[in-house]
Amino acid sequence: MGYRKIAQYLNEKGIKTARGNSWVNTQVFSVLKKYRLRQDRIENVRMKEHKMEIGKFELKWIKDTA
Repeated sequence: MGYRKIAQYLNEKGIKTARGNSWVNTQVFSVLKKYRLRQDRIENVRMKEHKMEIGKFELKWIKDTA
């Protein structure tokens, strides 16, 4: 299904954009593109192995003079 047909379908069903406007093909493309990019980012994070690294840690007690 093309972007124009998706926009037409959404408009026929009375579904508005986040700003309350009617859909056009470029908006459908943009939403789907952003969705794909988000899915790719999520998948890349899941596939990476994260190394554990422990650095120096220091804790100092400071006397309250008030």
